[in-house]
Amino acid sequence: MRFLIPDRFSVLRVLGEDSNSRTFVATDHVLGRSDILVKILRKRSFNSYEIEQFCWFAGVRHKNLSVVFDTGVTLKGDFYYVREYLPTSELFSSDTLSTVKALVSAVDFLRSHCRVHGGIKPSNIFLNGASLKLTDASFARESEKSEEDIRFSAPELLKNESRTLESDLYSLGAVLYRLVTRRNLFEDINLANLKTKHIWASPLPIGNLGGIPRTISDAIFELLSKDPQSRVRAFDKLKDRLAPEPVAADRAPFIGRDSLLTETLAKVRETRNKGPYVLLVEGPPGIGKSRFIEELRTRSSLAGLLFVKSSCDMHCAELDAVRQLLAGLHADLDDSSRSKASAHNFGGIVLESSFSSDKAKRNSLIEQLITDLQAACGYFGQ
Repeated sequence: MRFLIPDRFSVLRVLGEDSNSRTFVATDHVLGRSDILVKILRKRSFNSYEIEQFCWFAGVRHKNLSVVFDTGVTLKGDFYYVREYLPTSELFSSDTLSTVKALVSAVDFLRSHCRVHGGIKPSNIFLNGASLKLTDASFARESEKSEEDIRFSAPELLKNESRTLESDLYSLGAVLYRLVTRRNLFEDINLANLKTKHIWASPLPIGNLGGIPRTISDAIFELLSKDPQSRVRAFDKLKDRLAPEPVAADRAPFIGRDSLLTETLAKVRETRNKGPYVLLVEGPPGIGKSRFIEELRTRSSLAGLLFVKSSCDMHCAELDAVRQLLAGLHADLDDSSRSKASAHNFGGIVLESSFSSDKAKRNSLIEQLITDLQAACGYFGQ
């Protein structure tokens, strides 16, 4: 089954596709950006842990984590997110010791907040100059594993156990082993045999390869222990020897209003088929209204709800927020639905200006826009 791509995106090139997801670089006509990456995940139900996990990574801002700009749901119910596009990584052609220190610092930040990344592997690590970023934390269990997944997953994950902080440490060790030695832990053209080796066999010691101190290479090797608790001790040892400087987040994840968020989302679900409903979010400047709306949008998307956002301030044109909403709805349509909307003349609603020096004409335009908006909302709600 093919993935439905919302019309808001103009695909520039496809980076990968399997039965569960599709990843591509695109221009986003809603965000007005041409440098974004989109990942669409096949429709499914996300449990509370997976939702909370994704929302944390989407909400936090840190120099070593990629930025998630937006989330949404296609007309087929597939969830997607939009993040910054990062150019081809220089991971394996970089200064080894500096890269080891940057990766350890990034993982240490996640561990300090008890966050499991679940996808630490070369394709999710981007290093350009002095900037290193981890991308695409895995917040849902994959039904099938690629060769790269096998090479950089802890043995317990290959036996279908859950991801943990300790399994992240093994993945870190596997990446650092590859970085230092320029070779993989194991080799086999048969993926079933490769998986078996990763579960039961021991890799060759690092020794003096890579031009880094033996004390550091030994600690990296110990991260590959089959015993998860031994990895914790190895990571602490590695941190002591590298002494990376801790890096604070630029923006904290959404915290402190979980009950209000749960109550609001429940109300949205309850009223979705009962006609128009207004929820007023108010409070003094700086209290977190915008962050609340942002979090509500992400969680609505994960729940399979279409959430379109607009905004206005004292400098906005009259009814500009309405136009933004309609433009957002229109951008999420596929070609077939867009043609039907155009046939109903909903596509042109956002183009009409409500300003006029003639007061009667101006009021008439506003009344017509409101009527068209009501009709459009009924159409889009079907």
